[in-house]
Amino acid sequence: MRNSCQQYFEQETVTYRKENSARKAANTRLRIFVKNHASYLDGYVSEPQQLKRA
Repeated sequence: MRNSCQQYFEQETVTYRKENSARKAANTRLRIFVKNHASYLDGYVSEPQQLKRA
């Protein structure tokens, strides 16, 4: 995660934009993580059951 934020930070030329672009990249990654894993973390989804083989 740090590498992607650092990448966006270094791409910008203006100092105040550097921090904003790195923050935006981190928030985007966090938003995607929460969207994909929130129900499991809240306990709404259980571990998948393994099928018994005959």
